[in-house]
Amino acid sequence: MHHVSHAARLAARRAELATLDINAVTACERAAGQGRRGRLPPPDPARWDRSTWHRYLTEARAQEHLLAARRRRLLAEIGAMERGDVLHAHLGGSDEHAPAALLRPPPEPPARSAPTLELLGHQINDGRGRCPLAS
Repeated sequence: MHHVSHAARLAARRAELATLDINAVTACERAAGQGRRGRLPPPDPARWDRSTWHRYLTEARAQEHLLAARRRRLLAEIGAMERGDVLHAHLGGSDEHAPAALLRPPPEPPARSAPTLELLGHQINDGRGRCPLAS
């Protein structure tokens, strides 16, 4: 039987989370560039027009809806694994005497009422600190 180390499992979860985010941003950029050669928006977001922003943000909401549960699960797993590392070190390499509450993953965060752009890790604005769709 092949044994995968704790560090390798943690790295795999982090890589999966990064891949989800990269793929979501790529999908948003592709949507923003719809109708353009190469399906990419202009390289400088400050030069995007209202319809480009609208396509980008519409896809961002769709991506967040599709990926939110998977991202929360990965973040919970990563957090639990990281807490396990701290607990393991604190107990001198053994978790046999650890309180069960410290070994459980955290509860799921409450569902949001509306999608946000947290998924993308970007603050979207027009270069003057305003969202281009707000005006």
